[in-house]
Amino acid sequence: MMNVKDFTDAEFLSFLYSEKSREIENNAVPGWNKWAIYGTIATTVIYLYYAITNNYKNYDYRIFSMYIIGLSAIFLYLLIYKRLNSDVKTYIQSKVRPLIKEAPILLYVFQLIINSVLALIQFYWNSLSVIFFGIIIALIINVFILIYIIKNRNKFVLAKLKIQVLNNLKIDVLVHSFLGGIYTLIIVTTLIYLIKEPKSFYHSEFELAFGITTLTILIYLLLKIIKKNNNVSDELDRLINKFVIGSISKEEAYNKYILIMYGLSAYQAIEKDLEIINDIKNNYDNKIDVINDIKKRIESNSISTTDIKTLQDELAYYKKANSSLSKLLNKITEITKLGIPAIADEKFKEVIKEYEKTSKLLSNLIEQTMSVSKEFDNQVSCKKFGGVCLNKECSNRNDRMLLKHKI
Repeated sequence: MMNVKDFTDAEFLSFLYSEKSREIENNAVPGWNKWAIYGTIATTVIYLYYAITNNYKNYDYRIFSMYIIGLSAIFLYLLIYKRLNSDVKTYIQSKVRPLIKEAPILLYVFQLIINSVLALIQFYWNSLSVIFFGIIIALIINVFILIYIIKNRNKFVLAKLKIQVLNNLKIDVLVHSFLGGIYTLIIVTTLIYLIKEPKSFYHSEFELAFGITTLTILIYLLLKIIKKNNNVSDELDRLINKFVIGSISKEEAYNKYILIMYGLSAYQAIEKDLEIINDIKNNYDNKIDVINDIKKRIESNSISTTDIKTLQDELAYYKKANSSLSKLLNKITEITKLGIPAIADEKFKEVIKEYEKTSKLLSNLIEQTMSVSKEFDNQVSCKKFGGVCLNKECSNRNDRMLLKHKI
């Protein structure tokens, strides 16, 4: 079988177009497209408008609230069930993504909105009950998940099916199974409540609740299709444009394609943060020379105001470099904890070695600079008045500082 990298330019371009089409088809709901959903939404809205305006005085809104809660809970349960039993899709085990790109944010935002509305409906028409507290628990879980995503949005996780949120799969499944259990409790409790009603079935109220729930489902499907297609197909479209105009080579385009479809390698995840390593290595000898020059001038009592500025600049650079290395270390640690990427990526393992060497170089620079800075302070600092004094003949330099000067 021919490797994609062996394709001619025309074959590779055709491959990219087919991948874009395949992605759009895979993300579409079978039998649906955006325009079909637009038309169905319009039809449903018209039906609801006539149903409400012609019959709003005759509805039993207490019963309607139970129908809307029960049907919505069924919809939410199906969302969680599909999330726990997601279709198998090919993914590369050694790839990673930031959590913000891996987590299905729309799923939790939608649940949050629906649960908030259901809580208000239940509280207004039926006051406090098992159903109300179940909705509140589901609401709290979704708020927690969204806060977790926002807080850890840049944290790297394994690039899988874009469904997992918590990095520990067992805990992730447990939390979502519990959420599914809450929706099941709401469904069962609602059914028990409705069975106890004197009438066996309220046609008008059910039809209105079913129409509103259908509209909610259609809006969710539309947003899901738009979001998925915009995320991947648009990126593939931009990639095709770049390749067509010749701004990137076939190899670069292929690497970008892998990145879009399957995520980052461990090395790619930290590539942008490696500049500090090269910067420290390339400037190490020069900075050592600067420190030694200042040290010689201290020993020969020939220091100047320029040396003060140089030391300040050096210390500022080390502070910034140390911060950048710390961020890099955090990312390396984060990715290493995922297990697979650190083992599979040779370039990533090489970066770890380079980090350790660079960290030692920076530590040595900081140590030597702080030593020179201390000597510099002893020679130019005025103990009596505070601050810097370059008058080496001053007889008051080492006098004790008076209280008025401290103040």
